Amino acid sequence: MDGSRIHRIPDFYDQLNALMERDKTFLLAPSLDALNDALYEFSPHGALTPTVEFHWIDHELSKQALSYETTLAWLQEKASQPDRFNQELIAQQINDLKTGKGKTYFEIILEIFADHPYVKLVLA
Repeated sequence: MDGSRIHRIPDFYDQLNALMERDKTFLLAPSLDALNDALYEFSPHGALTPTVEFHWIDHELSKQALSYETTLAWLQEKASQPDRFNQELIAQQINDLKTGKGKTYFEIILEIFADHPYVKLVLA
């Protein structure tokens, strides 16, 4: 993935869709749940060694782009949709972020990759 091309959350998913050679009729939506589900596609069915590597060049640029401000805006957008999202959870996530206890979108992405032992994320 090219971090210099990631300026917003949807840009991350555009990069991932290109890497995963997703069919244009079945693109990965900008969703952390979708990212998690997509990484299961690489499960080697029992093996614990990485079977695929993702190289994220210029990841520091992505880290800046997907930092506090972007994460807060993403959470606030969710908070504006009470019929779709658990408002108590979103309020807690906003509070955690504002008090320095919450994770940025970038950090959440890293966490999701780390939860998949058969996928290796190389930050460059």
